[in-house]
Amino acid sequence: MLDVGHRPGNVHDSNGARAFILACFNEIRQILTRVILEVRMDCAFFSERIARALDALGIQ
Repeated sequence: MLDVGHRPGNVHDSNGARAFILACFNEIRQILTRVILEVRMDCAFFSERIARALDALGIQ
């Protein structure tokens, strides 16, 4: 687990997910510059926009 983002209970799981996920991976990349990064997420977080952003960053 990298981080936790607390949201109110009346907000969909994917609200703010892209920014949160990318911030986590950017932090990891600053520390571990030569590792292969992979993400696994459930359908609540999946979107084409997130998938394209992860692909652009070389995250599997």
